Amino acid sequence: MTCPKCSGLMVSERFSDFFLMFYAWKCLNCGTVVDNTIIKNKRKNSFLTPKLVAVK
Repeated sequence: MTCPKCSGLMVSERFSDFFLMFYAWKCLNCGTVVDNTIIKNKRKNSFLTPKLVAVK
């Protein structure tokens, strides 16, 4: 998988805290982390945010 930010190599990595453990993709070059929640939120927000139009 390639990174959406820098086109670098992404690897699967396990993330955890005291209550939750999940797997996500992490870029070896820039450190960008992408998981299912991030993808869903980006899709949802991209449709809801209006395009900015310059008004003179």
